[in-house]
Amino acid sequence: MLDTREDKLLQRERLILLEIGDDRIDSASAFVDYMHEVYSFSKSSVWYNLNRLKCKGLLDFASRAEPGKLLELTESGRGYLSGGVLEKRELLGRYSYANLMTLNG
Repeated sequence: MLDTREDKLLQRERLILLEIGDDRIDSASAFVDYMHEVYSFSKSSVWYNLNRLKCKGLLDFASRAEPGKLLELTESGRGYLSGGVLEKRELLGRYSYANLMTLNG
């Protein structure tokens, strides 16, 4: 389990893990587009977070050397979710509210 200060996840990384969940997504690019549309995150920010999560071993997706690989959580990523570390309602509510304020603001 992740326990050092460096390994703690950013809120956006936690949100990404929640959004992926048990899904197997056809491409990381499609997921980046989804996060941009739903949460208004910049695409570069989503790519940055995906790559950080991949480096931490919490998710996997295709690289140029491995085309066709699905975006999905690794066993460690699924364990992180099921371990009760993430508070889904609070985190999704926070970003949904922030997105609503941006649209209305």
